[in-house]
Amino acid sequence: MGKINKGIMGAFSGKVGPVIGGSWKNIDYMRSLPIPSGSNSPLQKNQRTKFGTASRFLTPLKDLLKTSYQPTTGIMTARNSALSYILYHAATGAYPDITLNYNQVRVTQGSLHNVNSCNAVSNMPGKIFFQWNDNSGRGSAKVTDKTILVAYCVEMPLCIFSRGATTRNQLTAELDVMPFSGKTVHTWLGFYSENEKDIASSVYAGELVIQ
Repeated sequence: MGKINKGIMGAFSGKVGPVIGGSWKNIDYMRSLPIPSGSNSPLQKNQRTKFGTASRFLTPLKDLLKTSYQPTTGIMTARNSALSYILYHAATGAYPDITLNYNQVRVTQGSLHNVNSCNAVSNMPGKIFFQWNDNSGRGSAKVTDKTILVAYCVEMPLCIFSRGATTRNQLTAELDVMPFSGKTVHTWLGFYSENEKDIASSVYAGELVIQ
């Protein structure tokens, strides 16, 4: 039996559901359970498929996650923090039909206040325009907070993102996504503080087809 000492987003050791937690060179890690010979129950299939679906989704996000996930309790890696969140909050369904609720996925995570809502449109070839309401001054939100714009094409699969395109009080930002022309993408908006110490948990900006 595994033990989680600091909540579901913290480090853990031992077996918890379909994963094993441990520590290597003072870095907490999480990996899927090995598949025992002859082990093929419906529950085990479901667990392995869910873990694999979440892991494959995160692969194109590896460069973004290095800077978009604020450290959680313990010293869990950014990728494992993102994987843990998806497994608990976004992965749904039953084998073989495991899917992700993309509006529940977080591609950035931290304690900085994000906007309450946002939207994204593509009305020019190869471009996405993000829009949001300015909530500067509420909680930790400041006018100088900088944007993190994210577009993800499941079909390819590929992620395009930008950091610092504009600031919170500008209310709009543009992301160049020409490789996604004609494709359906999922979009998210996040922010990080001017001193780059704080990050906001992403808000889903919608699904759209790129012109």
